Amino acid sequence: MPFPHFDLGHCVLISQLLFALKGYGFWSSHLGRAHSTVDTGVMMFCNHGCNGTFNLGDSYFANYTEANIDSNQPPPPKSFFLLGSAFSPAAERNLRQMLTTADKTNRDINEGEEILCNYLEFIGSASHWEEDIRGLQGQCAGTELGEISAYEQDKK
Repeated sequence: MPFPHFDLGHCVLISQLLFALKGYGFWSSHLGRAHSTVDTGVMMFCNHGCNGTFNLGDSYFANYTEANIDSNQPPPPKSFFLLGSAFSPAAERNLRQMLTTADKTNRDINEGEEILCNYLEFIGSASHWEEDIRGLQGQCAGTELGEISAYEQDKK
């Protein structure tokens, strides 16, 4: 089979795809190799609620924020119910939805109010824990930009 030819247009499309995965995707390595999934629902646009201002999430991280969590010590894995499970491609493809079934509002959300999540829930690997916590701390302090903001700023 010959190697496919990629022109500049293909490279741009691949670059845009990788940006979307990095900016909007959830990286994890729970059951197989590291991979990214993108939530195609409204939660794709949920932003981080700095300093505990999030209004949606799982009670597992309810008392943790980027300001009070230990960046050197990730919490135990949330996916305890998956331990000992046989690999399932269907479970792997739907893992993000399975892990967010416990998400709920933690207070009333007013009409027009932005839905804010706790991005601590989205760190998919213990090996990325410290880097991701430092990034959230910088974003919340206003000293760093998130992936989407940095991309938008570069386009100007």
